[in-house]
Amino acid sequence: MEIQITTKLIALLGKPLDHSFAARIQNEAFAAEGLDYYYYPSEVGNEDLKIVLEAARAQNYAGLVITKPNKVFVCGLLDELDPLAAAMQSVNTVVKTKDGRLVGYNTDGLACVKSLEDAGVRVKEERFFCIGAGGVGRSIAYTLAHCGAKKIWLTDVISESADALGRDINRDFPGVAEVVSMEKADLVRNVSGQAEVIMNLTGLGMGKSAGQMPFTPEIFHPGQLAFDAIYNPPETRFLKEAKARGCRTLNGMNMNVYQGAIGFQLHTGRKAPIGQMRRTVETILAERAAAEKRREETGG
Repeated sequence: MEIQITTKLIALLGKPLDHSFAARIQNEAFAAEGLDYYYYPSEVGNEDLKIVLEAARAQNYAGLVITKPNKVFVCGLLDELDPLAAAMQSVNTVVKTKDGRLVGYNTDGLACVKSLEDAGVRVKEERFFCIGAGGVGRSIAYTLAHCGAKKIWLTDVISESADALGRDINRDFPGVAEVVSMEKADLVRNVSGQAEVIMNLTGLGMGKSAGQMPFTPEIFHPGQLAFDAIYNPPETRFLKEAKARGCRTLNGMNMNVYQGAIGFQLHTGRKAPIGQMRRTVETILAERAAAEKRREETGG
């Protein structure tokens, strides 16, 4: 599309971004709806985030999308936080108001819950083992508690992150969260056996960490649902190992579609074309699978 003076801009801010489909998904949705918006990725970390936000105030931006490693850090740079984002202290969507104020929201958790419900999970009846307490982990675990989860076990390689998230959840939903040290293998095995849903919210398994997973496969038990927030690749090692041990599996594609749809509505004021967005994701995944197959066949 041609970017004009009237075009409303939306930047995806994070690092790295080479795995993201978001720009194509959003831009094809804008085109389908006849909207003069343009979404683009910009690799920005914590150190440059304040400068970029200030620039967005002065230019024709509808808002911003925030991803790893900026979701927690950005909270202190915004003018206002939606109550849910304020409670979890994690933001993934920023809307620029008509008077130039930047308001933060978090759609990750709501999108994840919707994706889980589509897969037959009844949040109020389930216990969750959440691996990862960073930006996406915070938003998903807190939202699960907000939606009535029976129990949430939390763990993270950075123990302080898990501890802080556990305190925040139990502050608002007493007794729901329990922190488990990643180093205590027996406790991890015990907890993972009690959970109906095991969630990889670490980002481990994509990009340069493809083929890795946060724990050994012994954490999986038949009948559980294994969820990985990653959608590229569509099937991580985490999900492959879970499937091999009799688990149902769910990747982050639908969560990504729902997250993008909620963000689309926040930025444009229009209901998102979810069907169009899902088709775009499916097309991209098919294209990448075909390209990978060609590389394997040619040895390239």
